Amino acid sequence: MTPTVSLVVLSHNRPDFLREALRSVAAQTHPPAEVLVVDNLSPRSGEVAAVVSEFPGVRLLAQGCNRGFTGGMNAGLRAAAGGYVVLSEDDIVLDPGAVAAVVGHLAAHPGVGVAGGLMLNRSDGTVRCAGGRVALGTRFLLEVIGAGAADDGRFADPFPVTYLPGAFLAARREVWGRLGGFRDRYFLYMEDVDLCLRAAAAGYRLDVVPAARVWHADPPPSDRVPGWLARLKARNLLRLYLLNAPARVLPGFLARYAGWGPAVDMARGRRAGWYALAAAARTAAELPALARERWAAGGCPRV
Repeated sequence: MTPTVSLVVLSHNRPDFLREALRSVAAQTHPPAEVLVVDNLSPRSGEVAAVVSEFPGVRLLAQGCNRGFTGGMNAGLRAAAGGYVVLSEDDIVLDPGAVAAVVGHLAAHPGVGVAGGLMLNRSDGTVRCAGGRVALGTRFLLEVIGAGAADDGRFADPFPVTYLPGAFLAARREVWGRLGGFRDRYFLYMEDVDLCLRAAAAGYRLDVVPAARVWHADPPPSDRVPGWLARLKARNLLRLYLLNAPARVLPGFLARYAGWGPAVDMARGRRAGWYALAAAARTAAELPALARERWAAGGCPRV
């Protein structure tokens, strides 16, 4: 039986990118049974709606505010009815065989809970991400496999990883349900790391399927990360550890990322220290809720 597939495309303020993304969806050799565009409210949401109307059968889920990556994707997951749900974004162009490859891999390997593809940079065709490896020690480690490498066939067969980027993910609908989607509290950044850790803790394998090729638009050049984003990144790293890391590493981690590390940055006049300190103060107010969430999840994975 051919698996039924729902494809969720997250959109925010980029109607031109969205048009290219939906064209690639329409060209799939395994057409999804339904395509859902989740649009986080932006100044260009009217243009996004117009683009969606160009593609018959594509359903728009317009959000009344910007719910971030987590809230937007979760809205799509709640609405999706297919046996398999593939998540993508407006800045992702899919190879015609991407959906067939990733869903076919899941169908053939019941032990694989979540699968991703080979992500390439649209500007030069180099590898952006072939999955990665994450470790929660006293120092945070996230190794992105293949970043910057030539697309020369070095990635051919599927292989297991411990990290998959959230921009292109696929899983059975019941797996998404068991995982509960993404944790809304992240908004964006680190939510995919958290999901991968929880999937591994639940006993699922995570695989990269190189035949599922996707192209990611290059981010616009920027000299400085906005303050709100720097604070959010720092806060989400703290959340990630407090929710998932083994208890034995937390004292050393917190000393490094919420103690002497920020103090050294501030002494040297670096804004990062102030951002980290602000993130730690905000996260401290969340500690009771984070502790309850961690306890409800059954502790933490062994990473």
